[in-house]
Amino acid sequence: MIIQKPLKSKRLVLRSLGAADIGNSYLRWLCDAEIIKYLEVRHTKPSVRQIKRYVKDCNQSENICLAGIFLSKEGTHIGNIKIGPIDWRNRRGEIGILVGEKKYHGKGLALEALNRFASFCFQKLKLHKITAGCYGSNLASVNLFHRGGFQIEGIRPDHWHLGKEWETGVLFGRKRSISRKANNRKKTAGPSR
Repeated sequence: MIIQKPLKSKRLVLRSLGAADIGNSYLRWLCDAEIIKYLEVRHTKPSVRQIKRYVKDCNQSENICLAGIFLSKEGTHIGNIKIGPIDWRNRRGEIGILVGEKKYHGKGLALEALNRFASFCFQKLKLHKITAGCYGSNLASVNLFHRGGFQIEGIRPDHWHLGKEWETGVLFGRKRSISRKANNRKKTAGPSR
């Protein structure tokens, strides 16, 4: 699925990726053991050709929306965010995020991207719920989803195999906010009798 109009936030632009966006930097992220420690891509040896095919498949899909995360001032591609597969009948999808450029870790950019993309998913795609999952020991992701308004919906003990250990899976969900109109009605309704 292509994002027709780039999504802008204070410091970022989120937009669909094209072939020109896929190069050595993107490949470097997917070959960096520290970056992909908690990603299933760590079990593969990606190539630029494979990444281009993946991006093309996402762009052509009706059930996946992949966006690059770019710094608005410099135009630097620092990561990606994706929703999919989307279950249109139940209006929900699984979100994933990667900030591949390490020098931008810890600056609040992942949260900024997550919140802007979630707004797009709720407002433009009309999703009711966004879900996410991560390893329990991936504290950066656990904290990101908490700060992004996600609630823990489940814990899966011994769900992932990481190195020689078994890892807990943490499942998150965030529902579409109550509309302002409905919220205003609640505020002005007065006490119930």
